[in-house]
Amino acid sequence: MSITVLNTPELKIFNAKAADHLARKVQCDGLFLPFPRESTEFVVRLCEGLPPNLVVPDLKKALEPILSPTVNQWENSVEPLLKALPQIKKENPKMQPYCYRDSFFTRFETGNTGELAVLALKAMMSGQIDAKEWRAIIKKDQKYRYDSLETEIDFISHHAENHERNSCISSVGSYFAIRFQQEGFETALISFGRYSPIPIEQLFNGIFQESISDEEIKRLVLLHLEYIKKCIYKSTDIEEANYRWQIRKNPLKRLIFEMKKLGQKK
Repeated sequence: MSITVLNTPELKIFNAKAADHLARKVQCDGLFLPFPRESTEFVVRLCEGLPPNLVVPDLKKALEPILSPTVNQWENSVEPLLKALPQIKKENPKMQPYCYRDSFFTRFETGNTGELAVLALKAMMSGQIDAKEWRAIIKKDQKYRYDSLETEIDFISHHAENHERNSCISSVGSYFAIRFQQEGFETALISFGRYSPIPIEQLFNGIFQESISDEEIKRLVLLHLEYIKKCIYKSTDIEEANYRWQIRKNPLKRLIFEMKKLGQKK
């Protein structure tokens, strides 16, 4: 039994690459998608060929209690995967789709985002950063996140045993690949290009590894505030904001972006 893990940051551009990869005659008996488990019946309908305009509104309605107020942002991010499902199923008629995200943590994560937004607003208005407060909220999140990841891995491992060839999309693909190896699966890891973590993700990673000082927390929070001011405020959605951050950190992408802007002005 094997699992190919597609390391896919939660952005539309990366989901499009994962969808394209899966739709190109990749042999897959079990497909594990990073959607809340309540999505399963709607994903099955899409695999059966029902038009997205008949399925996605009901999917969003079902996920509203879990993802609100970010359900539209979520839909935009995963749209390439939803549209690719009929083709993936066509190439793999026996393919069984699974939605593995732990819904309890998804609800908790949405609420925790609000707490972090309040901290960011306080820092902007006062000019003061309480590193201990940031550390406490993020550590609370990570305790639940670790338990959630293990629950998700158990769910995937249990169902993947029923299939010879499995594919799994995850934004923490490296971690999943290691854990699946430990569970006894033959494992491969595929990534889709370079990704520069935004400051809040760097902050989460540092606190998770317990190797970050209060001064480093303050430095990353300042970068996070810069990201909000220079990327979030100037963008129409999170996808655009994240792309602005990527080109700030990747000179080649920035050059391509500037050349495109020049071409549009002509």
